[in-house]
Amino acid sequence: EIVVQLVDLIGITSVMEVLIRLIGADETIYSNYADTMQWLENTDVLGMIADKFSSSDSPEVHANAAEILCAVTRCAPPSLAAKICSPSFVGRLFCHALEGSRPKSVLVHSLSVCISLLDPKRLASASYQAFRSNVSHGALVTASPETVDGMLESLGNLLNLLDTSTAENVLPTTYGCLRPPLGKHRLKIVEFISVLLTVGSETAEQELISQSAIKRSIDLFFE
Repeated sequence: EIVVQLVDLIGITSVMEVLIRLIGADETIYSNYADTMQWLENTDVLGMIADKFSSSDSPEVHANAAEILCAVTRCAPPSLAAKICSPSFVGRLFCHALEGSRPKSVLVHSLSVCISLLDPKRLASASYQAFRSNVSHGALVTASPETVDGMLESLGNLLNLLDTSTAENVLPTTYGCLRPPLGKHRLKIVEFISVLLTVGSETAEQELISQSAIKRSIDLFFE
């Protein structure tokens, strides 16, 4: 099937752009075609894209997969919007993100998708902004309370990754050595926490307080 072949080549930027257009994440033209909408519902294209976080070690593949999924959160046909904001899909993302043997780029880009679900107006990258510079229509996906609750289930595991006490890597700089460097993955976790604070969810706020998420983020300044 052509979609499977395209997903296999998702690390190529031009293929990524084709996929974004194919699934209707850049415009709403497909809304008038019932057969196309039915095809989208029957094709687990989002699942295939999300599974690239597990099946590939390439940072380019992870980045492009996240870019497509973020595009869906900003301008998606109803069938895809329902899938991407479902607790089961969010759980699938976190399952890949928290798998210990996977590259850190999996965690970084999986969290980018979750952040985009919580705040769809954020742009995933400058290249995507250029790609969609002339597109102004489409519906934003809104994360439901169930979606937020699904993310909160993995909050404790994310906070554990902020711990630097056992990290052994050192980054020499002109002003000294960072032991360890903060790293993109910890920075992305802190960004995720900051976005959780802005969604207006009382449950999220209580969970962040109970797990001392803000304190642990601030402590990173002094480690």
